[in-house]
Amino acid sequence: MTTDEFIFNCKSAIFLSVKKTFLAEPQDLSLVWLSKDLQNRKATFANTVEKEDDRYWEVTYNGDKDEYYVDTYIKFSNTCVSGEQVDFLMKIYRRKEVDWIKFKTRPITEEEREERPWVDEQYGFDCPVPDLGQKVLVTDGQWVGVDEWDDFAGIVGLLDFNGYASDYNDLWWAPIPDLPKTEGK
Repeated sequence: MTTDEFIFNCKSAIFLSVKKTFLAEPQDLSLVWLSKDLQNRKATFANTVEKEDDRYWEVTYNGDKDEYYVDTYIKFSNTCVSGEQVDFLMKIYRRKEVDWIKFKTRPITEEEREERPWVDEQYGFDCPVPDLGQKVLVTDGQWVGVDEWDDFAGIVGLLDFNGYASDYNDLWWAPIPDLPKTEGK
């Protein structure tokens, strides 16, 4: 199979897999990336029709079985992070120059429960916590990410907490240090 035939086959597989939930035609899909490894191939495609959503597709071809596997994604965000910011964060993480604060939770008291009876909160924090709306570094000792401390209808915590594989007692936080000033910025 030639590369052009593979691309056409991928577009056809995408069109067949969406089953009329996508109004565009196969020619409205634009190749973004392509790879070949022995008899197997993979490609990603973007939607070029403005009135459609931000879907994109990954097609994997299994050459042994002559099967196409189509994964559909919707772009959730498009955030620009400069290489300078990434380098700065990695230097901090490697040198351990950040004063990490370990989250420590405790059961909430009856007094706290009486103050906010509408909240089904089971624990409070027995450690310094960020200010509401503050973006912070978060780590479990293996990775470092950025999160925000927020209030969810009376429950205070990390905005993306449900995305972590551990509970608060396995996490540390630190304020994001100021980035170094560069000329013209």
